Amino acid sequence: MGILKNWYDGNLCPAEDIAPQNKKYHSIVTKIGKEKEYFATKLSSDDRERFEKWDSLRYEYEEMTDYANFSYGFKLGAMLAFEIFAEQENE
Repeated sequence: MGILKNWYDGNLCPAEDIAPQNKKYHSIVTKIGKEKEYFATKLSSDDRERFEKWDSLRYEYEEMTDYANFSYGFKLGAMLAFEIFAEQENE
């Protein structure tokens, strides 16, 4: 299935599909999860609730940042492609 069809059908979500290619990525993600679990078990119920709210806010922030980065990169790539084709037409 092509990119346009996936995009049209709502199956294209770069923020969910992108993962760094760095070999350390998956081990860091695992460590983050273990640390989160550790602190969640050590906190009082009030602090745990506050920690979960903080974690939700952090996720929302990261989602916005991911979108802004993707959007900027996409626009930059489109402008680069446009400039390349515009220069070819002027030659």
